[in-house]
Amino acid sequence: MKSNKTSPFISLYFFEFKIHQKIIRIFNKLLIFSQIFREALLLSLFSKKTIESIDNYHYNNSSKYLNDDYNRSLLKDWETNMVDNYFVNCNKIQVLAAGGGREVYALLKRNFNVDGYDCNKNFVDYAKLFLQNEGFDTTFEYVAPNQCPDNNKIYDSIILGWGAYNHIQGKKNRINLLKQINKHLEIGAPLLISYWWANESMDLYCKKLTKYNQLFSKLFFSQAIEKGDRLIPFSGHYFTSDDVKNEMTEAGFLIQYQAERPYGHTLAIKQSNQ
Repeated sequence: MKSNKTSPFISLYFFEFKIHQKIIRIFNKLLIFSQIFREALLLSLFSKKTIESIDNYHYNNSSKYLNDDYNRSLLKDWETNMVDNYFVNCNKIQVLAAGGGREVYALLKRNFNVDGYDCNKNFVDYAKLFLQNEGFDTTFEYVAPNQCPDNNKIYDSIILGWGAYNHIQGKKNRINLLKQINKHLEIGAPLLISYWWANESMDLYCKKLTKYNQLFSKLFFSQAIEKGDRLIPFSGHYFTSDDVKNEMTEAGFLIQYQAERPYGHTLAIKQSNQ
C-alpha cells in the first residue's frame, strides 16, 4: 500500500510556489503604482503646448499614416458596419481629422461625395497627392486643431477620424467641437466618432491617476487633468459610455449605437440645433 505521507521536498515546492506568486503580485502592484506616479507627475509638469508638441512629434514620425498601402486598406470592419447601417441615405460626407486619407479614399471608392480635413499639414500635403494619384479630385484641406472648417457647408453625415476624439484635451474643448459639427448637419444626420474605451480596470486606473495628479498639481501650481487623461507616450483620453453620452447630449446629439470592441465607437444623430 502506498503511503499518504507527503515528502518534505513536495511540501517545500508548494510553499516556494505560493511565496513566488505573492512576490509577483507585489511586484505587479509596484509596477502599476510607478506607472501611475510617473504619468501623474509628468501631466502636472507638462503644459498643454508641450503635450501638443509630443503629439505632433508622434504623428510626424509615424510612417503608417503616410503609407499608400495603409491608406488603400479601406474601412475597418466596424466602420463598414456603421456606414452600411446608418449612412444609407447619405451622399455628402465630411471626414474631420482625416489623417493621410484612408477613410476619405474608402468612401470615395464607395461613390460618396467626400470632403477631408486634418490639422497636420504633413498629412494634408500627402493626402492631396495620394488621392490625386488614385484618380480622385476632392477637397482635402488643413483646419486648425479641434476646429471644424469655417464654412457654411451642410453635410449628410460627418465622421471624426479614427481615434481623433482621444486627442482633444478637455471636456469643454470636445463639446465645443461637437457643437461646431452640429452646425454642419441637418436634424437626424449621423455623426460617427471613435475613441479609447475605458473598461472597469482602466476606469479605476484613471481614477487613481487623477487623484495623484491633483496632489502634484497643487504642489506645482499647475492645472489638474480630467479623469481619463493619459500620456502613453502621446496624449489621449479614455472614455466610459456615460462620458460620451453626456458630451454628445450637451452638444445636441442622440446616441443610436455604442460599442467597446474592436475599438470604442459611437454613432449619434443630430437631435437639436446648438
